This record gives sequence, structure tokens and C-alpha cells, in this order.
Amino acid sequence: MVKSQGLPPAAPAGPWRFPDLTDAILVEGRACILRDGVVTALDRRGCLVWTMCRTGAGVTEITAAAVAAFGEPAAADARAVIEETLDELIAHGLLARA
Repeated sequence: MVKSQGLPPAAPAGPWRFPDLTDAILVEGRACILRDGVVTALDRRGCLVWTMCRTGAGVTEITAAAVAAFGEPAAADARAVIEETLDELIAHGLLARA
């Protein structure tokens, strides 16, 4: 049986803004998000970044959490990888910079 956890509410203030979602589920470090009839699946890194953004975390905090969870990336700067992930989430309409 797969255990799921609830979606953290979006922080009322902070560096990120979030669109209204139809539904979202977090399961074992991954997320499936339903918005405007489109389902987006996030891998572990995407889910970590997106959920931390929802709590109001900034890029530095998110980068530290990602390195703690996954280790340093072999061929890139950790902060650059997180910035790229943020850009992808923004491009998919799952968050916006405040």
C-alpha cells in the first residue's frame, strides 16, 4: 500500500505565488498535480522544490535541502540545478516569482 501525504498550504507571503489547483497528491516524494485539466507529474527533485516553495522557502534553503536529500550533483552546481528546476516549474505554470 502506498502512503500519501497532504499538500502543504501555500505560504501567504514569500518569494513565490501559486495558481489555483484542481487537485494534487504527494506520494513517496513525488507529486501529481491537476490544474486546468492538465496533469503534471514531478520527480523527487521537482516535488522537493515545489513543496518547499509552497512553505515560503527561498533558493538558498531549497538548495541546501536538495543537497541534503540527494547529494551534490556530479556535473553541475547545486544552486544552478535548483534554479533550472524553478524555471521548469514556472514554465509549467505551477508557480511564479513574487
